[in-house]
Amino acid sequence: MGRGFFGLAGSLNNGWIRDAGAELEALVADTGLRSRVSVRDSFRVILLLASSNDSRTGSFVQPGMVTPVWCTGSGRALLWDHKQRAFEALLSDVNFIGVGGPGAAHSTEEAWELMARDKKQGFVAAVEEFEHGIVELAVPVRDAQGSIVASLSVLGSRAEVGPDAGEARGPHSRSCSQAGIRPR
Repeated sequence: MGRGFFGLAGSLNNGWIRDAGAELEALVADTGLRSRVSVRDSFRVILLLASSNDSRTGSFVQPGMVTPVWCTGSGRALLWDHKQRAFEALLSDVNFIGVGGPGAAHSTEEAWELMARDKKQGFVAAVEEFEHGIVELAVPVRDAQGSIVASLSVLGSRAEVGPDAGEARGPHSRSCSQAGIRPR
């Protein structure tokens, strides 16, 4: 670990990522929900930042946490621009058995069906797909050229998110729409 390593780290800590912590806390203040920024590494999702109400001492939720791309809202938001063939190729060697919550896809075909549903509503709604009892709403974060560089998600119980977990309504709708998550 030398000067090159720290130079690279410094160059990555700019622009939107530098300001993301404040935005996560603003989402918490507006919604009461947990919020996260994640990036993709192949078929894995890596947590970059978590809101203060999500990343507590002793919690498994810490920057660097790895989750599957197919059964998390943040993961599917990172795959938003994938065409079906590329999506299937990415997940071709994945073992779906025993991973995720009760709403998780168990095949590439099921995961693609969830993507198609999400695209129609304009945001990802992962209802109990990774964690039991947890709903995750997510959108892609794009750079100036329009490429997906990360995902932004909010998470909570069904009661916290609302009875129509796949729809951002009520007090959360302003923050969700600012994040690109739109009510119907």
